[in-house]
Amino acid sequence: MVLGYDSPEDRVWPSADGARPVLVDITGTAAVKGAALGCYVTQVHEDPHPRSLQKIRASDQAAGAALGTQAAERFAVYRMVF
Repeated sequence: MVLGYDSPEDRVWPSADGARPVLVDITGTAAVKGAALGCYVTQVHEDPHPRSLQKIRASDQAAGAALGTQAAERFAVYRMVF
């Protein structure tokens, strides 16, 4: 399976095939992710920008709720390889 990060921009345009994203539980590493994102000062913006730490956390929490965990990360399926 070839996956890519499902960014906020990817969710603006509906998928032609209606494919669902792959959700990965990141409950145990969410704090590390937040600290790592803080290092990307040119890529992370102030709230209410979709790439603000607050919006990224909210997206992770929403994905986690769909998965039944505290936090999850969304990935888009680019290709299934068998």
